[in-house]
Amino acid sequence: MKTRRYLLPWGVALPIVIVVALLTVADTAKAALLFSDAFAYPNGPLAGNSGGTGWASSIAWAYTTGTGENTVANPLPGTSGKSVRIAANAAVVSRPLSTTYVSGGTNAYYISFGFNANPFQGLNNGMYAGVGVYLNADPSNNLFMGMPGSSGAFGFDWTGRGDPSASASDGTTYLALYAITPGSGDTTSVTMYATTNLLISGTALAATTPWASITNDPNFSFDSVNVSGAYNTGSVNFAGLAMADNPTEAVAFTQTAVPEPGVLTGGAIALVLGGAAVRSRHRRRRV
Repeated sequence: MKTRRYLLPWGVALPIVIVVALLTVADTAKAALLFSDAFAYPNGPLAGNSGGTGWASSIAWAYTTGTGENTVANPLPGTSGKSVRIAANAAVVSRPLSTTYVSGGTNAYYISFGFNANPFQGLNNGMYAGVGVYLNADPSNNLFMGMPGSSGAFGFDWTGRGDPSASASDGTTYLALYAITPGSGDTTSVTMYATTNLLISGTALAATTPWASITNDPNFSFDSVNVSGAYNTGSVNFAGLAMADNPTEAVAFTQTAVPEPGVLTGGAIALVLGGAAVRSRHRRRRV
C-alpha cells in the first residue's frame, strides 16, 4: 500500500516559511542583546517612554534634573529609527537596567549607538553631551560616552581616569562602539571605535584602529543609564542604543533599529492570514 503524502498548498506553505524565517531572525538578532532601545516613540519628550529590552520592569525614562528636555526626534542621517536630541542645558533623563553589570573578570560588553553633533568642536570648559552608564548607588563612578566635558571632542570620560577623545566632523553621523573588556589581571579596559561607515559589521569595526582607549584601570559596576548635556549652541543627537556581549549584535541593532519581536510576529501572522485568504479565494473560484 502506498503511503499518501500530504503537501500544504503553496499559498499557505510560503507564508509559514516566511514566518519561521522572520522569527528565527528576530531571535538571532535579539539573542545576545543585554539592553537596547530604538526610541520608537512619538516625537516629543523622552521622559515617560519605555521600550526595548533589558530594562528594569517597565520603568520609563525619568526626567530628573535640568531646565530643558531631552526629546525624541527624527532619524539621524544614514540611520533608521528615531533619534534622541540631547538638551543643551544640563537636562538629564535616566532609566534603570534589570541587571547590575560588573566590568573586569571574564566579561566583555559592547555598547553601540549612532552619534551626530553640530558643531563637534568648541565644547570645552565643562560642556558635554552624551550617554552614561553608572551605578545608581554611586553615580560619581560614570562611564560617559559621546562628547565629554574637558576635551570638546568625540570620545568618552571614565570618571577620574582620563578623557580620551579625538576630533570629528560637524554634522556627520558616526557609528560608535565602546568595548568594555578585561584588562591585565583584575582590571578593565575601555576602547572606543568610531566610523562614518554606517553599514560596517561590528566585528569589522572592532578590528579597526581604536578611536580612543584607556587600559588596565580598576573595575566598575553599572545598573543605570542616563542621557545628559550642557552646551551653548548647536545640536547633539544619538540613536540606536544597545549593549551586547559581542560587537556584532550591538552594532547590528544600532544599524537597523530592530523592531520588537511582537512587531515581527504580528507581521508574520498577517502574512499567514493573507496567504490563507489567497488560497481560499482560489479554491472558491474552482468550485
